[in-house]
Amino acid sequence: KLLQRLCPRATARIWIQAPSLNVLHLPTLRPLLQMLATAVTGKVDVRVLYDGGYTPAAIESDDIAYLRARGVSCRSHTSVARMHSRVVLVDQAHVICGSHSWSATSAYHSEELAIYACSEPLAERQAQRFEGLWRAAGSGGAK
Repeated sequence: KLLQRLCPRATARIWIQAPSLNVLHLPTLRPLLQMLATAVTGKVDVRVLYDGGYTPAAIESDDIAYLRARGVSCRSHTSVARMHSRVVLVDQAHVICGSHSWSATSAYHSEELAIYACSEPLAERQAQRFEGLWRAAGSGGAK
């Protein structure tokens, strides 16, 4: 629900880091992907960084293809170390992090935790971390 409030108001960026995305086929979660696609048309820098080695590519390929077809930049993190963190950055101050994945298991079957902070210093530190992972994915493992 928090993402549904923050993302439509975004003016600069929505950056998502998650092990996987697998929600396109779920009617109650599909609006999250549609929201990202809508933000891109509003000139918001929308990026999705997911772990290319976390799940079989076929599972999330529909979600990634959907986003890419709508102008969302997506990169696959393929480092030796698995990307297990889940972070969403909205604009210059909003940070959401926790155990939530973008999947049916997270949405319907798991007890998940998400922590929200409105903090420019925290958002800046997380943005620097995201940028480093993003560059690494672009130089060696973007899919």
